Amino acid sequence: MEQTPYEQAVQIIARRVLQLIPHASAERTTVTVEHRFEQLGRPACDSWTGDIEGFARRIATDEPGGDALPLSAAAELQQLRDKIAGLEAIVRAATEYRVWNPGRIGLYVRRAVGATGFAVWEARTRRKGRRAWTREGWQFLALLSDEELFCWPDAATAVAEAQRLVNDSLQPEPRCEDAVVDGSEG
Repeated sequence: MEQTPYEQAVQIIARRVLQLIPHASAERTTVTVEHRFEQLGRPACDSWTGDIEGFARRIATDEPGGDALPLSAAAELQQLRDKIAGLEAIVRAATEYRVWNPGRIGLYVRRAVGATGFAVWEARTRRKGRRAWTREGWQFLALLSDEELFCWPDAATAVAEAQRLVNDSLQPEPRCEDAVVDGSEG
C-alpha cells in the first residue's frame, strides 16, 4: 500500500529531527515543546511531550492526530520546507536535552542562561545532591561555579558526552574476581 503525502511528510520530518539532535534515536528520544504566548493580556504557556513520531505528526498538521488537507504538490512541498525551517529554529533554540537509559541513568544536557556553554548532570538526586559531569569527572552541582558546570562548548559535545555515559552504564559492573589489585590479577 502506497503512503499518503501526509505519511511521507511525517517520515521526512521525523528523519530530519533525528539528524538535527546529536546522537538522538527514535526509541530513546523524548521531545518537549513549550509555546509561550499571551492570552487575555496575561502570559500563558502550552506544552507537549512525546516521542519523535508524535512530534513529527504535530509539525505535519496543525491538529494533533489529524490529517492535513489535500494540497498541490508544490504547495505541500513548500509547506513542508517551512515547517522544517521552523523545526530547525526550535532545535537551535533548545535549552535542554534529555538522554535516558531507563532503569539505569538519566541525564540532562542544559544550555547556560545568558551565556555560552552546556552542562551535563544527573536527573536523579542523591543524598548529597545532584552530580554533574565535568571535564574533571563527576562533581556535585553545589560545589561548581558556572564556568565549571557549563564546561561543554556546544550541544553536540555535551550530548555526545551524555550519550557516552549512558552507553557506559549499559556495560555490566566488573566482578570482584576480575579486578586487578596492586598490579597483580586475582
